[in-house]
Amino acid sequence: MGAAVAIGSAFFVTAAIGDLAAGESETPRGVVLAILVVFLCTCAGGGWLAIALLGPRDRKRRAEDELEAMILDLSRAHGGRVTAVEVASHCDVTVKVAKGALSRLCGDGVASAELTESGVMVYRMDFLPSSPDL
Repeated sequence: MGAAVAIGSAFFVTAAIGDLAAGESETPRGVVLAILVVFLCTCAGGGWLAIALLGPRDRKRRAEDELEAMILDLSRAHGGRVTAVEVASHCDVTVKVAKGALSRLCGDGVASAELTESGVMVYRMDFLPSSPDL
């Protein structure tokens, strides 16, 4: 929505600047200046709206992708198996965030959760070799 407002407003900003530059407009100069100011504001507002609506989601998704890559690297270093506590410690996130990321990997079919005999939840990355040490 914000992008559409910004693009539509940019058309009017361009037209107003063209009229001012040509100096041969039938519209009084004050009216053209007013149109320019109004549509510069709506253009800026539309741009802000687009960034505000898309920005946080993109940042969150980038952070999730970075955490996922770190988990995969960690699991590769640990023979394909990690715990939520290991992920939290290595990736500097809370155990809750680590569990959420590991659950998403399980949901995506990249990992599977296994409960060890000692009661520890271990996440195995299905594409990596397993280590029987955990």
